[in-house]
Order: sequence, then structure tokens, then C-alpha cells
Amino acid sequence: MKKVILSISVMLATSVAFAQGNMSFVNQLGVSQTSDVDQSGMLNLSTSLQIGNLNHTEVDQVGAFNNADLDQFGFANQSHVIQWGIANKSKVEQKGTLNSALVFQVGLANNSEIDQQGLGNMAFVNQAGENNGAYVTQDGIANVALVAQIGEANDAVIDQDGFMNGSNQAQFGAENYAYSYQDGSFNQSADIQFGHANDARSYQYGIGNLSLISQSGEYNAAITNQNGASNFSAIMQSGIGNASLVNQSNE
Repeated sequence: MKKVILSISVMLATSVAFAQGNMSFVNQLGVSQTSDVDQSGMLNLSTSLQIGNLNHTEVDQVGAFNNADLDQFGFANQSHVIQWGIANKSKVEQKGTLNSALVFQVGLANNSEIDQQGLGNMAFVNQAGENNGAYVTQDGIANVALVAQIGEANDAVIDQDGFMNGSNQAQFGAENYAYSYQDGSFNQSADIQFGHANDARSYQYGIGNLSLISQSGEYNAAITNQNGASNFSAIMQSGIGNASLVNQSNE
């Protein structure tokens, strides 16, 4: 009887130890793929899939319940995810050549998704706080996306299709929303938000358009639509409940 009780105790202890363990899965198919995973804490999960040549993934997790999922298909793509905290989630998918992604998450339940297709696209996401969401989609050549979020429940979306477009979104506060869509070449957009529940959206179609939106306060809303070439728009809002709409076209 004592032996049975002892065996059950050992099994329970082993189960608890296993349940608190971190998990890492790496699947590589191709030539000269590299993957580096460092996990400290409990119940962190890292998954890496590499198909192609010379791809590199790196995951650093400190805390609990963090989740990093990195997929690479192609040649010499690079992705690096750093997670400090609890229940942060990051998904990176790269298809093509020489794409790069860097994600840094500090806090609780932040979420980042990056989808890159093409050549030489770059995406950088920095999140500090809780329940922030950053979503980047790039399809083309040498597009650049930057997202910085400090606060709570901010959402940033960047969608780029074309050649050498650049988008920068910075959010400081809570429940701010920023959206940038770029279809063409050499378009640039920048959204910066301070405060609560501000909404900034820019849509660019064409070549060399520039959109700037700055919001400080609460419940401000700004939309910029640009169609053609070399249009310029700057919107600055400070206060509560301001609204602005800009439409530009020279086609």
C-alpha cells in the first residue's frame, strides 16, 4: 500500500513538473537553416517552421503562457520575437527572400501578427502594456512598417502592397486605433496618437504620397484618402471629439 501511495505521489509530482514546463518545437527542411530558442518561466510555447535555405529564427521568452509561432518559406528570411510577461502572442509568417521581422512584447496579453511576402520587406513591432494588437501585412519589395504601442488595448493595422512604401504608427494611451493602407510605390504615412479612443486612418494609392496624422486627446477621428502622385496631407488634432476628412486625387 505504501509503495502504491509513493508511486502515485511520484506520478503527480512528475505531472505537475511537466505541466509547468516550457515547450519548443523546431522543424527545419532545407539548407543551412538556423533557430535559437531561449525560454525562462513556465508554460511558454515556441513553434518554428523553416522550409528553404539560410532562414533564421530567434525566440526569447521570459514569463508564463507566452506564445511565439514563426514560419519561414524561402531564402535568407529573418525573424526575432522577444516576449517578457504573461500571455503575449506573436505570429510571424515569411514567404520570399530577405524579409525581416522583429517583435518585442512586454506586459500582458499583447498580440502581434506579421505576414510578409516578397523581397526585402521589414516589419518592427514594439508593445508595452496589455491587450495591445499590432497587425502588419506586406506584399512586395522593400516595404517598411513600424509599430510602437505603450498602454492598453491599442490597435494598429498596416497593409502594404507594392514597392518601398513606409508606414509608422505610434500609440500612447488606451483604445486608440490606427490603420494604414498603401498600394503603390514610395508612399509614406505616419500616425501618432496620445490619449484615449482616437481613430486615424490613411489610404494611399499611387506614387510618392505623404500622409501625417497627429492626435492628442480623446475621441478624435481623422481620415486621409490619397489617389495619384505626390499628394501631401497633414492633420493635427488636439482636444475631444474633433473630426477631419481629407480627399486628394490628381489622376
